[in-house]
Amino acid sequence: VASAVICLLCRLASDPRPQPVENNTRLLESLDANAEQGCCRWVSSQISRAGRHLVTQVTEVVTSKQVCWLYLAATLRFCAGFGILVWLPPAMASRFPNDVGSFGLANSLIKAFAGSSSSLVGGVIADHLRSTGRGNGAYFCACASLLAAPLWWFTLQPGSSFRVSMAFLLLEYLAAESWMGPCLATLQGAVPQERCGAAQGVFSSLTALGNLLPMVLGFVPDKQLVFALQVSVSSCYLLSAMCFVMVASFTPPPSVTTSESQRRLTEDLQQMSDSVISAEDECVQSSTSETRGVRSRH
Repeated sequence: VASAVICLLCRLASDPRPQPVENNTRLLESLDANAEQGCCRWVSSQISRAGRHLVTQVTEVVTSKQVCWLYLAATLRFCAGFGILVWLPPAMASRFPNDVGSFGLANSLIKAFAGSSSSLVGGVIADHLRSTGRGNGAYFCACASLLAAPLWWFTLQPGSSFRVSMAFLLLEYLAAESWMGPCLATLQGAVPQERCGAAQGVFSSLTALGNLLPMVLGFVPDKQLVFALQVSVSSCYLLSAMCFVMVASFTPPPSVTTSESQRRLTEDLQQMSDSVISAEDECVQSSTSETRGVRSRH
């Protein structure tokens, strides 16, 4: 647009004849309209290109059965976590109406210390398991989900005291929140390196599907909320454990471990170094023998 205006001004300055103001205004309006249409077409083409590129990347990620089972397991875990986050306070308020303040304090401390510690330990375990085989991370997630199911069931078990419920809630957080690190490590090992960003984006977007369980529990009557929360979260844990087992079953066994590959690489480099040194020795010996032969002839 600026170039067109400059050209128009140069033309008006070089033309000695006076130009009507209306013609100049119409010309500028037509130039602005054309520039706006061109800009809109360019923006539309860029958006369309980005959309096609996004669809291509996501399609390449979800074509793997292992990744699909992992996404399904992660969705179930998000449903369980969000269900606890949203509906555990009203459920505890209905179970223990005289301990609402104590529950708020205990719940905050359990999330802050037990949840964070479990996530940290899960990340350390993921690094350790990744060196022994990619499938072990999925098995660890399955065991964590399988262990969290009965612990959550006893957290809301009728007839339990408030302290017993908080003790089971603490154990449930310690077991359940360790799944994220091994799950992400398994995901990164299941997709090509150039698609790790897209795979992580799809994984993060699954949190939207995790809101399905809290939404469904919102339609449950108040008298049945505790039982519905108990059954639904435990079921999500068990189903996610089955999905993680399927993830591990579709994981191809590594041909060689990392330490074995490093050892073979070191041996290959040593052999190459030895061959280079022997070749240099042969060259030195041959040049020395040639020099002696020349001297003897002289």
